[in-house]
Amino acid sequence: MPAAIERSLKILECLALSRKPVTFTEINKALGNISRASLSRMLAELIEQGYVYKNDSGGCYESGYRMGIFAMSSPRSRRESLIEKYRAALKTISTEFDVTGIILENVSGIPVTVWKTQTDSSVSMAVVGAGHPNRDDLWMKILAAYDKKVMLRYNENEQKEIYTIRNHGHYFENCEIRVNFVRIGFPFFEPDNPEILAGILGIGASPLQINQENATEIINYTKELLANR
Repeated sequence: MPAAIERSLKILECLALSRKPVTFTEINKALGNISRASLSRMLAELIEQGYVYKNDSGGCYESGYRMGIFAMSSPRSRRESLIEKYRAALKTISTEFDVTGIILENVSGIPVTVWKTQTDSSVSMAVVGAGHPNRDDLWMKILAAYDKKVMLRYNENEQKEIYTIRNHGHYFENCEIRVNFVRIGFPFFEPDNPEILAGILGIGASPLQINQENATEIINYTKELLANR
């Protein structure tokens, strides 16, 4: 195997196995301390391709969004059963409130979008097949609220925010990811073990569809539908 490919795979393996963001020095150590210039070039290419994500504020590295396509290797029957169970509820919510809805499966600690419904006027959200491994993502924070290993990636202040997700049973994100984009996320659990997160039901819309006036109604409506699944 060519050295460049072997090293790239080693980088991806290093990031995938880490419980927290990884520094440049830590990656280089995993590769046997190659030249900094060579490692910088490889990381830049992997970042450009979407396989690696760099946190500009902290300067650390994590698995990028394209790593989610490998998570889609989870059993098809399980994925189809999740879609079958929650599709009708999500379609009802989408039509009732004119919003986009997605079903995300928890695949080896990565939320992966497996089904989507969208009205003509609702916002565009994650495509089916997209993984969301970045720690700053709303879906990853919901997963962290129910997975102690994922929670370890976050600092003390972030953990306090994540604990509120567990306490409330949802997360309301109002125009934080980008202007004019609101998201609400709800966890759902394995049928035989209510402590294990099976996936996330996500709703996205503009502030015209979801705002402070109707958010409570949407949240309560969704929780009631999920409780009857």
